[in-house]
Amino acid sequence: MQKGELWDIVDSERNFLRRSRRGNPIYSGEFHVNVSVWTISPDRRALLTLRAPDKPIYPNFWENTGGAALAGASSSWAATSTTPGA
Repeated sequence: MQKGELWDIVDSERNFLRRSRRGNPIYSGEFHVNVSVWTISPDRRALLTLRAPDKPIYPNFWENTGGAALAGASSSWAATSTTPGA
C-alpha cells in the first residue's frame, strides 16, 4: 500500500469512470477493484499470512493475501503482483 497510489474507479459492471488517489472519497455506485488470493497447499490447507505488528488496522491478525488493483492493472495482474513468488 502506497500513500497516494492511483486507483481506477468503475461502476457495477466494471466500466471505467475515473481515476482517484487512495484516500479520496468513492461515491455511491462507484467501486475500485480489490483482489483476494487464496493459496491452498497440496494437502488442501489454506495458507494465511500474519499482518505486521505495526499495521494501524488489525495488527497481528491472520489474513489471506490481497489488495487494491492499481490504476490500469487487470485483476489477474494485481493478484499476481500481490502474491510473492507467483
